[in-house]
Amino acid sequence: MARFRSGIDPIPIRFVEKSELLWKYPTIQLCFHPARSGSGQATYHGMKARIIITPKKAVFDPQGKTVQNTLEHFGHTGIEAVHVGKFLEVELTDREDLEAVEVRLHDACRRFLTNPVIEDYTLEIIHS
Repeated sequence: MARFRSGIDPIPIRFVEKSELLWKYPTIQLCFHPARSGSGQATYHGMKARIIITPKKAVFDPQGKTVQNTLEHFGHTGIEAVHVGKFLEVELTDREDLEAVEVRLHDACRRFLTNPVIEDYTLEIIHS
C-alpha cells in the first residue's frame, strides 16, 4: 500500500449497498440520482427553477483564468475565455402561483444569491 508524504496510510475505499447503509445508520436520508437508480424514473413531478450565476464580462475571473490555463496546458486549444459560475436548481411545488414564484426568485437572486456588482444571473422556470 502506498504511503502519503505525511506517513499516514490512505483509508481504503469500498462501495456499500444501500441496505447496508440503512441498517448501520437508520436515521440517514439517502438521495439517489434518478438516472442512476434502478427504476430510472424520477419521483418528483413539480416545477423547477434553474438559476445560472456568472461573473460579469467586465470583471476579472481568476478561477476562470486558472481553468483556461489548465485546459491549454493539457492541449485543449481554441479557448478564448472561461467563466466559472454557479448553478442552482430549486424544486417548487405545483400549488404555487407561477408569477409570484418568479417575483420571489428574482428578489432572492438580487438580494442574496448574487452580488449584482460583479455577477449576472439568468432564471428559468421549467414544468416537469
